Amino acid sequence: MITPCGGFDLESLPPLKAQIDTAVAAHGGVVVDAAGITFADSTFLGLLLATHQEADLRIAAPSATLARLLSVVGADAVLRIHPSVQDALAAACPRSEGRDGVHVPAGWPESMCAGYMWVCTASI
Repeated sequence: MITPCGGFDLESLPPLKAQIDTAVAAHGGVVVDAAGITFADSTFLGLLLATHQEADLRIAAPSATLARLLSVVGADAVLRIHPSVQDALAAACPRSEGRDGVHVPAGWPESMCAGYMWVCTASI
């Protein structure tokens, strides 16, 4: 899980992109806790859409600013958006009576659910 905070535009996006790329490479997906995003431009939106096309991206608790952007451009109909981090994690890694209490959906790499427990807080 990655927790970006603050505003994101062309100049401030590279460190967040690097963190997302690292999480996706290691785990095949990432949960972005978006509650702390105060500004997002088209480059941030492009990053979300590109990540969504390449991996399992879950957006949790988007701030009002981000929710409005996603709604205005219609991205909220495409992206997996969850009202809370807990909901995003539960959707990504549903619990069951399986091995270690974690059910890995068919086709997902074994490391996928472990990746959702990875925490990286970015204050950019």
